[in-house]
Amino acid sequence: MKVCILSNDDPAAFQSSINAFIADKKVIDIKYQSMNLTLKFTNGVPSESIIVDRALIIYEE
Repeated sequence: MKVCILSNDDPAAFQSSINAFIADKKVIDIKYQSMNLTLKFTNGVPSESIIVDRALIIYEE
């Protein structure tokens, strides 16, 4: 059993990278997390942020 963690802030690229990775693997489980990361504050208020998606894939070759 092996583990791979994939992450991206572009949803289309994230989905493509997961699909490409699991294409030839026996997937045991996938855990998903979406995080909002603040990049810039203006007067103490978040003014710029991105959403980063992460997936932990448990698989066998």
